[in-house]
Amino acid sequence: MAARIPHPRLVAEDILFSGDILHVILERLTLPDALRLAASCSTIRNLVKDFRGQSGVFQPRLIVCSSKNNQVVELDWFSGETVATGSTMPPRKPAPPFARRRPRSEGCWSTGLAFSPYDHHLYVCQYKVNGIVQLHGRTLRYKKVFARSIPAPEGIVFSQNGMYVVSAEGDLHFMHLDGGRKMGGWSRSIRWGPPWSPFIDVPWGLAIGPPHEGRKLYITMANEYASKLYTDPPLVGDTDQLVVQGKLLIAKLSGPGKSPMGEEVITYKETSLSMVRPSGLCFTPGGDLLVTSMDRKIYQHVRQGHAGPSEFANIRPLTLDRDLGGLPWDLKMYGKHLLVTVHSGNKSKACIMQFQLDEGAGKAFFEREICSAKFQHPNMFLLEP
Repeated sequence: MAARIPHPRLVAEDILFSGDILHVILERLTLPDALRLAASCSTIRNLVKDFRGQSGVFQPRLIVCSSKNNQVVELDWFSGETVATGSTMPPRKPAPPFARRRPRSEGCWSTGLAFSPYDHHLYVCQYKVNGIVQLHGRTLRYKKVFARSIPAPEGIVFSQNGMYVVSAEGDLHFMHLDGGRKMGGWSRSIRWGPPWSPFIDVPWGLAIGPPHEGRKLYITMANEYASKLYTDPPLVGDTDQLVVQGKLLIAKLSGPGKSPMGEEVITYKETSLSMVRPSGLCFTPGGDLLVTSMDRKIYQHVRQGHAGPSEFANIRPLTLDRDLGGLPWDLKMYGKHLLVTVHSGNKSKACIMQFQLDEGAGKAFFEREICSAKFQHPNMFLLEP
């Protein structure tokens, strides 16, 4: 009697669910993709549920603002290939037959971006609308202008009660959100000095401090900046636009429910940074602060234990085993990996450079370069776990 041949579906499931094969498959997916796959199979659903609270299991979503062509570009973490693109400009209306189309304007300068924990959509700072545009969180499709009247927006972060946006005009804006709906807000000037001065302080980067510090915002600023030049990106070697001094501003926030506006800034603290036009900033797993500098360096602010903000035991440039070449704009940590967006320069093309960070030694070792034909002035970027 001939042996019974098992159904191909059962054979496929036995292979798929054996050993670490399914684990390897899930590692190649982002969390949203894994959740969509889990909807079709209870075994996968249970495994995704177990993995969801662990860091580093699913590949992160790597999304970059390409400022000059007004796009956001999502890249595959492993291959670096373009997965999706989205425009920060509204879609064009259909034109009548034979009508002449005006070319799309360039230089609308999409800058900072962040995912909302309230509705999981992507919010992007955009100079053209003087505000924030909302893109669909999964497809990156343009949805709407979410907020206006924020001239020259540069950085954006979400907190427990709302959204903070820093403007190159020198203002910090807060929008109180309730389930993603705007419930009010405020604006505060964070620029000091006489208004008639030909030099101004310009905020460029914004980040929320480590959880152990409490509720704090970190803002990088370039001071004594020629006012007529601050909206122009500096050229490599153009020393007229590059400043030799920067500032780090730390804003301490009130706790939830302590303000009718949701949150309020209690105090500011300022410290000087000896670097050129500081922009991007992020924190290492050990709590040190990394800041980009337009002299093609990255500075590590070594924290003195878990002391208060700006109490750094040492400030030193990271030792990189490969020159950045162009202007570093933003940086993020993913585990021990340090990623830096770099504008095209004398020695490099627009790209993301990835290093492995040795935090204790203050060294970073080059791993790879992620490039895309879509990159035109890659600006701020994010990694969504």
